[in-house]
Formats: sequence, structure tokens, C-alpha cells
Amino acid sequence: PKKQVVDGEVAEAKKQGEAANAIKQECEDALALAIPALNSAINALNTLKPADIKLVQSFKNPPATVKLVMEAVCVLLDMKATKIPDPSGSGKMINDYWETSKKLLGDPKFIEQLKNYDKDHIN
Repeated sequence: PKKQVVDGEVAEAKKQGEAANAIKQECEDALALAIPALNSAINALNTLKPADIKLVQSFKNPPATVKLVMEAVCVLLDMKATKIPDPSGSGKMINDYWETSKKLLGDPKFIEQLKNYDKDHIN
């Protein structure tokens, strides 16, 4: 009887080990895709000039992609949105990150903040 219990526990441990290895492999595959994207983003940061930042900051109504990227940056840097009336006329107040983004873009240490961002502990 004890051997059966031990054999059952060994089989269960093996099954759990295989499941853990499958998860590990999935994570390693995702990381293999993410690392080149991260390196590409870091290289892109290194090409930005202050004039590029000033240009984006000067937009009154930036393209949707610029707004989306800057909203993501604000969220990652824990910057709060500004409440504005919904442009669709719903009468509701909505979160808008563009004013916050412009302040962030005006920070002389903005690019340095991005380069030094603790990308290993995003939550």
C-alpha cells in the first residue's frame, strides 16, 4: 500500500513537473519575441533628438497612435490623466492623457526616464 501511495505521488509530481516545464517553455518563447522588440525600442530612444520631442509636444491634436503611445507611457510612469468633457458630446467627463503627456514631454529628463525605466518590475 505504501508503495502505491508513493508511486501515485511520484506520478503526480512528474505530471506537475511536465506542466511547469510547458509553462516555462511558453514564457521563454514569449521572452524570445519580446527581447528583440525591447532592444529595438531602446535603439529608437537613442535616435530621438530634443527637436523631435518638441515637435510632438507642440501638437494640438496629435495622431491617434501618438496619443496611444503617450497614454501608455503615462500609465507606466504612473502619471494621472486630466478629466475633460467627452468630445462626442455625451456630457460625461473622460480621462485624457494628452495634457499630461505634454507636461511629460516638456521634462528635460523625459528620455532619460524612459531609458532608465525599471522594465523588469512592471506591474
